[in-house]
Amino acid sequence: MHIYNNRLIHHLSAFPDVEVHVVTVGEGTDGTGEGNLHLHTFRKGLLAYLDPLLAFRVRQAVARIDPDVVHAFSTGFFYSTVAASLRSAYPTVLTAYGIYAKEGEYYRSEEKKPSLPIRSIIDITNERWVVRVIPHIVVDSPTISDLVRTWTDSSIHVVPAGIEYAAVREMLRAQENSTEEPDIFLVNNLQRIKGMDILIRAIPAVRQAIPDVTVWIGGSGPQREELAALVESLGLESNVTFLGFVPEEEKYRCYQACKLVVVPSRWDCQPAALFEAAASGKPVIASDTSNPGIVQDGVTGCIFRSGDTAGLAERTIRLLSDADLRERMGRAAQENAGCYDWGVVAAKYLEIYRDAVTSFEGRRRSGS
Repeated sequence: MHIYNNRLIHHLSAFPDVEVHVVTVGEGTDGTGEGNLHLHTFRKGLLAYLDPLLAFRVRQAVARIDPDVVHAFSTGFFYSTVAASLRSAYPTVLTAYGIYAKEGEYYRSEEKKPSLPIRSIIDITNERWVVRVIPHIVVDSPTISDLVRTWTDSSIHVVPAGIEYAAVREMLRAQENSTEEPDIFLVNNLQRIKGMDILIRAIPAVRQAIPDVTVWIGGSGPQREELAALVESLGLESNVTFLGFVPEEEKYRCYQACKLVVVPSRWDCQPAALFEAAASGKPVIASDTSNPGIVQDGVTGCIFRSGDTAGLAERTIRLLSDADLRERMGRAAQENAGCYDWGVVAAKYLEIYRDAVTSFEGRRRSGS
């Protein structure tokens, strides 16, 4: 989410005729700016985000800025709530990174200190309300669009997240060839929602066809010990390697060295691996609930039904056994990846802002 915010704001402010004001809550109270980008930070009070004075101060800041569009990031409480309260005064847009009502069950099950029920009630209730009342909702996959469309009559715009395509390509060109070449590589948070255990459970079937298959898993998280125990119980110690934290350059060295990337998520709104693998010229096998909108099934990769280990194994064997197919898919994926450069994504947002302004003015003229 923070990477999304950072890159989108950076690229929006790069347009010469766009001025971006970021209103946020932090440790201090100040206002800074450089070029077309301005930052307004407010300190939390004793009641933190529940402090009505904080919401009042944020609304005052928006009034002083008098923006053409108010844009809230995420459906979580506070920012989206304040934005929704401003919808009668300004054209308003909401980016729904994910759907808490869908994802919360996974995250809550892994919390060492369980959240209070009231927190979940606030989050879910607020999410339903802001999605219903904010006129323009941005999601990054058709899957989320279909879900949100059952809650609201608002305009829904599907805009996948982005990647710094030129920077990634430059980083890949600078990489030295690796002496080790894993068959499968993926890096993500090791959480149940990410479905790493689904991939591991598919490997025994893959190993029957390709005995020396190798899988490198990067990242850390609450499921790490459970996944290691699963690998041991299935006798896959020689096939599966846990890399732990993978620095950026090393990550792209792994992408360059591997044969394919798997994204087995049970639910995922914007897995970076889909974009990173495509930019690296690698085919992706993705679950149908991992936001696979950028994966063209059979062209740039393959899609399998979430949780279907047999289906995942079958597609993995097919790609690992056919170098020409991997090459064709990887080349097509890389050609397609440029469409998701952050500059392209920012330009799409400008079109959404224009739509929001036009529809807002239309509602005002009609008195609705």
